[in-house]
Amino acid sequence: MNFARGGLVNEDAVVEALANGGMAAYVTDFPGDKILGVDGVVALPHLGASTPESEDNCAVMAANEIKDYLENGNIVNSVNLPNVSMSMTGDAKICVIHKNVEGLIAKITTCITEAGMNIENMESKSKKDYAYTVLDVKGNADSVADKIRAGEAVISHNVYLNDISPDGKKLLCSTSKPGITRCPFSLSSLFEIDLTTLQADTLVAWDAYLGSASYSPDGKQLLVTGSPSAFGGIGKNCGEHPIANDFDTQAFIMDLATKKVQAITRDFNPTVSLVQWNRVDGCIYFDTTDGDCRHIYRYVPKTGGFEMLPLEEDVITSFTLANDNPVVAAYVGGGNTSTGVAYTYDTKKKVSTLLANPMKPVLDKIELGQMEEWNFTASDGTEIKGMVCLPPSFDPNKKYPLIVYYYGGTTPTTRGITSPYCAQCLRHVICGLCYPAQWCHRVRPGVLCTPCQCMG
Repeated sequence: MNFARGGLVNEDAVVEALANGGMAAYVTDFPGDKILGVDGVVALPHLGASTPESEDNCAVMAANEIKDYLENGNIVNSVNLPNVSMSMTGDAKICVIHKNVEGLIAKITTCITEAGMNIENMESKSKKDYAYTVLDVKGNADSVADKIRAGEAVISHNVYLNDISPDGKKLLCSTSKPGITRCPFSLSSLFEIDLTTLQADTLVAWDAYLGSASYSPDGKQLLVTGSPSAFGGIGKNCGEHPIANDFDTQAFIMDLATKKVQAITRDFNPTVSLVQWNRVDGCIYFDTTDGDCRHIYRYVPKTGGFEMLPLEEDVITSFTLANDNPVVAAYVGGGNTSTGVAYTYDTKKKVSTLLANPMKPVLDKIELGQMEEWNFTASDGTEIKGMVCLPPSFDPNKKYPLIVYYYGGTTPTTRGITSPYCAQCLRHVICGLCYPAQWCHRVRPGVLCTPCQCMG
């Protein structure tokens, strides 16, 4: 029996011993190719939880437990909360996650009785610092939900620090809480805290689609990220589709004096991530997912225009800009034939200077396939963007097997040579790769994008 490591056993010797009767059986959870299927070998999975049966059972169990929690408020097998299971006997069930402190349950029941409701059934259990209380009541539970949620020890939301104002007088914070009855099942608020008075000013109240926020260099505006549906859907640009793609991160500017919000990326296709709002040139620099590339763009608030920085690589993995001298920047990137290449960049002259290319000696020894753009027009007139990788030493007079890779999600897979699906490293086959085009960021969730349908 070998349950240690497969390399400890000479598999050729095992096969020979089993054949000549020197060994009756060999039991292991590290079966190699040589002994699989050999009479007398009992091969077991190394991880019992990774058998097909176990994975199916785990998936079913997890789905049933989540369903039971959403429908009945029951908790089973939680890591940090106690097991509580109670059948529903009243009109509604109130479920409260709270700190395990003295007197809190009495406050909860007081809220219910003061609202004229009767508690039909109740169960409360604790696990270390936290507790879970479930109450079946007669009456409308909505009338007491906010009052119970406002309790000091009730766990109803999380608070995050987003930024500190340039003058150091205010904190910009956000808070979130579950909203399990409607997609996307959470709500967020944005507020400022005056560090002198400790008073909070709510800027956005319980929007389901907010992301992060930061101050402008003068502290008079905010740059807020979120989905197209944030701020009442002012970032939506999905035509007749009723639902925008919430993975398409948009950028918004809020004027703190008027609270007016502008969707600056509504008509800008790439999805964005903030790099810096520079205080010298006033421009906002974004890292973007731009088709199968990652480009750096800058937004000029005075003109409302975007400009892509002409950097040397197609996929920029890191970009930084000097705070007080926006002419100087540095970045690292790669593409279909490179990775981890470092440069400095002069934003005024628009010139990159190579700093280091540590992987070049390794890649120079590898014969990579040739990547070529391969675009076509779908039946609805949409241009589908893709690439074809021809194997090394490609002979146009020969026939090759064809592998088609298409991605059915709403965020593209970036080009490069470090992906598990690196077509350039395959020999003797032609690879067709279809990446969702830029507009695919705006399709409805759950709908296969047009490039994937056509390429398939």
